[in-house]
Amino acid sequence: MDVISLAPPSTIRMAQLADLPVEVVTRIITHALPEGFESLALSCKDIYRLCTPYIARHNLLRKQFDWVAYCPNPSAVRNDPLWRPLHNAFGLLERIADEPNVACYIRQAEFTWDSFKPGITMPPNVPDIDDGGPVLELLADSAFLRRAGLDYRDFYSRIAQDLPWFWEPAEVSDKLLNIIAADARHPLRSPASLANLTRLDVDMHPPRELIKGVDFVKLWPLLTLPEMRTFRVERLVASGLPGRQVPPGLGERLQHAYMLYSYVDQSIMAQLLRASVQLETLAYSHCALPDDTMSVPWDFGSFLHMLECETGSHLQRLYVEGHCPLAPDAFSIRRFRQLRKLILPLEFFKCSMSYAAQKMGKSLAGLTKNDIHKLGLQLGNFIPASVTEVTLLSPGHDSHVKVLEVLFYEFAALRATLLPALKRIVLECVIYESSGPEAAYMA
Repeated sequence: MDVISLAPPSTIRMAQLADLPVEVVTRIITHALPEGFESLALSCKDIYRLCTPYIARHNLLRKQFDWVAYCPNPSAVRNDPLWRPLHNAFGLLERIADEPNVACYIRQAEFTWDSFKPGITMPPNVPDIDDGGPVLELLADSAFLRRAGLDYRDFYSRIAQDLPWFWEPAEVSDKLLNIIAADARHPLRSPASLANLTRLDVDMHPPRELIKGVDFVKLWPLLTLPEMRTFRVERLVASGLPGRQVPPGLGERLQHAYMLYSYVDQSIMAQLLRASVQLETLAYSHCALPDDTMSVPWDFGSFLHMLECETGSHLQRLYVEGHCPLAPDAFSIRRFRQLRKLILPLEFFKCSMSYAAQKMGKSLAGLTKNDIHKLGLQLGNFIPASVTEVTLLSPGHDSHVKVLEVLFYEFAALRATLLPALKRIVLECVIYESSGPEAAYMA
């Protein structure tokens, strides 16, 4: 007669685990850090007893590495004697080389304030290639370097030679990044991969005269990661790419994209947005190219029409602004169906109104109430009916007074028909710094 156990499968498995030799269970515990350690420790008293020697270390590593950031002051040391501050990427690599398990504890990483700046010699904690050490051993064991066909000694020498002066991607680093991203997308990927990366923030902190912009193509491997949800970057550049196709999977899980003070070719932007079928938030402020002294006026009307075509069925929040001359053009984004929050500069409306007035042989200032009604220049004729909150940006130009008069002509009478969902209107004064394109907003 067969005996049927009524215990849940998890209980049976834990009982079987507890029956194993102590040496085997201890090995399992050390390999469970950190992902399954807490569940394992709480499974039963016997296993908890075996986990006890590792709990303090587990808590310390979680405290130190759950959120990793470089310490900007190399001399800063916490009072905690167990705290080992990280000052740069080499320090982090050295720490991982000493204790590989710490890499598994990192959930968020802020790599902005690297104490190792361009244009200086290598930091003192970087060993000479002939001296060996944990970092070189880490590179020697790298499966990614082997798959890229890169000799670890040559790769390390290249880092030591180029990195202090350029801090720019090279062919070998691009190849390595593509292999790492491909591994993260593979169904049988290694647990030590970028597969779980959900957010990418790219910041630039060198002096303004050194800024060339962030090459969008260099970021494509990271934007194809399977769980990438949020992408934020400043001074993004995607120019001179006629006929260039974005790679498969680019942005397909993306939900929030922030591209500020950037220059992205409209064809590349259209491909990205077409693939980003889950996109809910888009913020884009357009600038001239960093080295462009004769900036071509931006055709913002065509850009907004492209956004409407590619994201009109699902986008919920939109912010678009131009930090460059604008081409006179008419625009309307009434066909967005899910848009809730919208931020646009009054200059867009001014250009559209001036364009319409010019076709009548008039100036914006010369438009009459009859003209406004005939041309359909009220706010509800520009923005979609689904919008609940609209923010209008202005640096306080006198000409924007007329723009507001036109936008809100007969607003009370037309609101119920054209903008039934609208609950809030915000007018923000934008102060542009003379030293750059950054803007501070004051409500």
